Amino acid sequence: MNKDKTMLKIFFAITFVFYGILVCIIPVRADVGPKPSIDLTVVNAPESYYVALLTNRATPEERGVPNVNSKLKLEEVNDESVVEYLKGFLYDGWFYHETPVGDSYYRSNAENRYIFDYSVPNPFKAIIIDTNGDVHISDALNRVEYNAECNFDVEAGTLTENRDNKVRGRIIAVVLCYIFTLGIEGIVLKIFRYPLTKRNEFSFLFINTVTNISLSCYLISHAPLGGFLFLFVLRYAEVVIILIEGTFYAVMLRDKSGKVRVLRGFVYSLVANLASAIMSFIV
Repeated sequence: MNKDKTMLKIFFAITFVFYGILVCIIPVRADVGPKPSIDLTVVNAPESYYVALLTNRATPEERGVPNVNSKLKLEEVNDESVVEYLKGFLYDGWFYHETPVGDSYYRSNAENRYIFDYSVPNPFKAIIIDTNGDVHISDALNRVEYNAECNFDVEAGTLTENRDNKVRGRIIAVVLCYIFTLGIEGIVLKIFRYPLTKRNEFSFLFINTVTNISLSCYLISHAPLGGFLFLFVLRYAEVVIILIEGTFYAVMLRDKSGKVRVLRGFVYSLVANLASAIMSFIV
């Protein structure tokens, strides 16, 4: 009984410390979670230009602009005239995509690469205004990836998404996360003073492999979509994993005396998974 109380005290102490670390290292934001993004590279670009995204989410009436196509030419090109032009832009049902947070347009840079990362539209077009006042509009693209890497070829007017290395990258990430999880939870296993017997080692590797592979299969198949459903399922999946691993450890892990400690097994599962989650934020 005293040992059980000691384990509970240890658990609450570690949890308190971990949450304290989280408060210190994680910036406060009104909304939490990964955001969709468009990493846009401009190919065959003019020497100097402005670039933005277009959306067809609204109607001219909803946007408060005349239902007349804008001229694809500016007489004067500077920050003020470009913003004014974009705010009143309409062409074949496509409008300037303006966000309340982050950058809605960019001036050209040496890399010709621009990241739009708040409430990005889908489908979307890219628009470029060069220093001569000429306006270039890409064709429409339905992005597949949650964090899309796209190319806009100004001369051809084409907008394409690069997906060649996405799946391979996710598989590599899954393997690295699996190794990372084993390392962190293995350290916690030692902190809980479980001996590295064949039974304990097998139990530790077996259940982590089963739970990680199951979660990884979901990540690989749904990561391109992302969004709140992805986050919702992922968070509840973590709870399920803690319960599964806690139940497994409660009946499989043995202490130095060879006895099964049910409460210690559950507490170990909670602390180990919490440690992995927090360390993933730090790393």
